[in-house]
Amino acid sequence: MLYELITYYLGFQHHSGEGKIMGLSAYGRVDEEILPDWCDPEMGLPDVGRYRNYLAQRHQPRTDGAPLTQAHRDLAATVQSYYERSLVRIARMLFRSNGCKRFALAGGVALNCSGNGELAFQDFVESLFVQPASHDGGTALGAAILVHHELSGDWPLIDFSHAYLGPGYGEYGIRQTLDSAKPCYREVDPVQAIGKALLEDRVIGLFRGRAEVGPRALGNRVFSQIHKVPQHFAGSLSSRGARVGDRSLRRYLKNFIRICSSLRSNHCLC
Repeated sequence: MLYELITYYLGFQHHSGEGKIMGLSAYGRVDEEILPDWCDPEMGLPDVGRYRNYLAQRHQPRTDGAPLTQAHRDLAATVQSYYERSLVRIARMLFRSNGCKRFALAGGVALNCSGNGELAFQDFVESLFVQPASHDGGTALGAAILVHHELSGDWPLIDFSHAYLGPGYGEYGIRQTLDSAKPCYREVDPVQAIGKALLEDRVIGLFRGRAEVGPRALGNRVFSQIHKVPQHFAGSLSSRGARVGDRSLRRYLKNFIRICSSLRSNHCLC
């Protein structure tokens, strides 16, 4: 609820703009003066009523299209910090209660990738599974599993080793669509073309295989860019980068290399 409140006060639509708050938090600094720490010490859960009154008295909601100030960035960074702390505390409490180091996350809150990364780095976490359709639309999967259990008495064995369950398009169909629309395109080596475009600070769009289920891009339908960081953001990004450390970079490079390796066997239409 607190994250939803901050989403509203920062001028984004709740239940859809929370991901923008997560991204914006990387450009801010934690500031307890702008958002006091009124979270319980045991699990880090916020006093939502107190925060609601505080925000109504101290902050004006940002209007749509208004510039994002440093105060807005700091507000996003602070609520993200409180959330990550709470997530880790709750997970640690569960670990201490049963000794299990394998965690599964679901629900809209599980779409907070930064928080998931923070949890994955903890020494008591051995593995982490995130239901990719963790938003409200994912309840259809749970409903189907429940009905299956009620009718058969057994829980279904689901192969969830990947999330690429959406529609897919073969090379022939893609060529037909391109030839019909008549854009200018050519066949290139995908790894070289993507690497060159990223180094030139260009935006790439990757379309391959079947679409991923859920609202997060997982490699088959994705836009990507290695963007040059503005100088006035460098300080806050470097401090956040130092906290995350080399593990985050290694994980990113590992995933990027995996995607590029899988592209080697394919052609790329550019």
